[in-house]
Parts: sequence; C-alpha cells; structure tokens
Amino acid sequence: MNIVSQGLYNQRIEVVELIGGLNGSESIELKNWLFSTFDETVSRNIILNFERVGKIDGLGIAMLEYILRRGVNIRLINVGQNIRCMIEMSGKDHLFEKIYNESDNDMAAALFEKEVSEEGKVSVDYTKMRVNPRINTMFPIDIKCLQPESDNLIICKAKALNLSESGLFVSDIKAIDMEDRRVINKLDFENFGTYELKFNIDGNGGQIETQGECVWRNKSNEKLGMGIRFMNMPQYHKDMIKNYVYNYFLN
Repeated sequence: MNIVSQGLYNQRIEVVELIGGLNGSESIELKNWLFSTFDETVSRNIILNFERVGKIDGLGIAMLEYILRRGVNIRLINVGQNIRCMIEMSGKDHLFEKIYNESDNDMAAALFEKEVSEEGKVSVDYTKMRVNPRINTMFPIDIKCLQPESDNLIICKAKALNLSESGLFVSDIKAIDMEDRRVINKLDFENFGTYELKFNIDGNGGQIETQGECVWRNKSNEKLGMGIRFMNMPQYHKDMIKNYVYNYFLN
C-alpha cells in the first residue's frame, strides 16, 4: 500500500490518500504510518481518501477501529460500494457514521473543520467501543475462584465464546464446590473477586494462565455467562493472543 499525505487544511485537518488494498499486513502499515507521524500535542483529525483503495478485509476494518480508539478522528471519502458493504457486513458501520459524499479533498476538509469547530469533538462515542479487536471462539477454559462467604475453592469448566487481548466472554459454565463436592447452579459472579484462568487458544502449545475479574454478566436464567477482563497478564501472553486474533483476520 502507498500512503500519501496531501497536507494539512487550516492546520487542523490532514487529508491522506490510500493507494492499494486495506487488507492483511497493509492495514498494519497504515496504523504504523499514522502513529509514526503524529505530534502527540495536536488533536488528530484525518480524512482518508479511499478513491484508489480496491478492497478491505476484516483486519483492515479492525485496524480502522483501533486507530479510532487511539483518539484519531477519522472521516472517509470516495468510498466504493464494495467497501461500504464490507463495513456494513462487519457491523462496524456505526464507527463511520459520517462518510462524506464529497469527492474533493478541500470540500471534505471544509466540512470536517466545520463539524469539529461546531461540536468540539467528533460525534462517535469512543467510550462505548472496545479497544482491542474481538473474535468469536469456542475453546474450553478452566476457572478457579474462592467462595466469598466460606473461602471454599470453586472449580468451573466453561466455554470461551469470544476473545480479545483484554478479555473474553465465557458461557456454558459448570461449577462445583470442592469442599463438599456440591454442584453450583447459580453463581454471583461479580462478588467472587479474582479468578484464576487457564486455557489453550490454538490447541498447539498456546496455553495461557492468568487472572481475571468479572466485569459484566448476562441476566438470562437460561444460560450462565460472564465477561472477564484479564488482570496481571504477562506481556508474552498478551502478544500470543494479539497474534492469534490478527492471524484470524489474515486467514
């Protein structure tokens, strides 16, 4: 991919022309290029011109979301119908709620500058987005925790239904109190504090042992489930998960 900056508009809006495909390793090139050129003291407002972008894949969309999460205000112009469809199919179209119909760089920059001046910020609520790309999975996970009232050891078997570098969602939880060998049908997940987690992400030596905490649970009585945020995870385990997630998109 070739990345060409068309310069700043009124020192506030930068127009960047992309040439090639926003897929695979080329999407990572865009992320690296953007962050390597940033002045951290300046708010970044970027227009990406997609006129010469032939295709985009899941990793490309994930990289755009990652860039947004790092505080870059993005608008897109000259987006082809195929790429629009890919963004919509990914369920990420709400991230790019304003794709300018303007084909001219200066006109698009003028619109963006007016928007930033009037609103003071872009309209996307970044606090509701996940920082890291998340993929669907289906692998077993072992969970250990202590019963808050009794300090009894609780051992759980579950299925991890999705995964990111920051956490996962588990369901189909089967729990047993090891003190009296009693099966537990309902758990107050949020009151258990820290969980000990053990799982294998690829079935080929990719074993991860770490801690986590419950950050939310579903309210359905039909199927227990909870979102777990990783805690105190070694960097090499974070890198294993990051590579696993990005390889998923590449493949």
